[in-house]
Amino acid sequence: MQNKLFLKAADICELLEVKQTSAYEIIGNLNKELEEQVLSELAYEVGERYFAIQRTEEGYDYSFYDEDFRLMDGGVYENDEISIEEAAEELLEDEGWTGECIRGAYERSTDVNQIAAVYEKYRENPETAYLGCSMGIIYRDPEDSYYDEAEFAIVKGNIVFGNLMDDVRFYGELALVRGGIEKIHEALPDYKYVPMRDVREVMYPEKMTTEQLAEAMDEIAEAFDPYEYRDNVERGENTVQEVMLDLQSGNIHYYISYLKDIVDEECDMSVRAGVLLERLKAYEPELPKDIEPMVYVNYCEKSDLGNPRCQRLSDLDSKTVEQDKAWYADRNPNTNEPKTTAQMFFTVYYAEKGDQMLHHFKGKIDIGTGNGGIISQLKI
Repeated sequence: MQNKLFLKAADICELLEVKQTSAYEIIGNLNKELEEQVLSELAYEVGERYFAIQRTEEGYDYSFYDEDFRLMDGGVYENDEISIEEAAEELLEDEGWTGECIRGAYERSTDVNQIAAVYEKYRENPETAYLGCSMGIIYRDPEDSYYDEAEFAIVKGNIVFGNLMDDVRFYGELALVRGGIEKIHEALPDYKYVPMRDVREVMYPEKMTTEQLAEAMDEIAEAFDPYEYRDNVERGENTVQEVMLDLQSGNIHYYISYLKDIVDEECDMSVRAGVLLERLKAYEPELPKDIEPMVYVNYCEKSDLGNPRCQRLSDLDSKTVEQDKAWYADRNPNTNEPKTTAQMFFTVYYAEKGDQMLHHFKGKIDIGTGNGGIISQLKI
């Protein structure tokens, strides 16, 4: 058996003579050289659905597709005594579809770079760009009439939709087809690329721990906008621990919104952000049995006391107790007031026995007033 993968680029071109009795817009399934000859294949578009028909020895093969070019239905129309247009009209009328028919242009080649150049030429031409164009693959297997000549539009606009093959049985599993999609991606490196489901799935584990999610969020934030990341993250700051506290306390809405923004940017990080978004939506907080209370310093008048901003409550309490004692003892001889004081604003995260998520509350203390550290002042 010899299988070959063909690549195609198709655009929509108007006919001088439009048939009012047929049912849609033909979207690029007709060889240019046919001109006024007998048509051998046609495709129609109506709304967000598609219909394709081609001549065979027995009659006509036809297929109905949804908006993502996934096969909905199809079969063989065993009547070779009528024209392809008449056969299409009957099949479309059976489905209750009516509309207008327009002939299109069709290019074939096994050279992916050549066909990619043709596709970009169509898109850059104002006379054809507004009509819409697509590029895809044709699977060839002359020894199997059922699978032979199957066509899939992989590129639409400036996006390579490898994910269109996710739900296409048999074809989506073929190394030949998968390799063809990768070659299209390589030929159009500046286009947004959405790989197939199994490729996307391995980007992140199916079930991620809190730490894994936090690390992934931190990495994608830095990769998406490294300049903004460096402007907002201070040296020595434990951003992963901060994200973990947010996730464990159920505060995931900000991160969902952030990932959606990256997806909408349609950049090279969009696919990864989309996968991470699905992982985040499925996340269920898990708390270690021996989890210690944590504190996040929102602001401190003496920045050294708030570094690192995220740490164990017991550690920061010890630090503030010592600093309060030292500053309280160092007094101005004229006023008998401490020479140095500072306010600290913070958020405490804690869990009680049996909790599935962290609780949190905000607080403020005065350091240097002789009232001790965080814990003693919270009791007051």
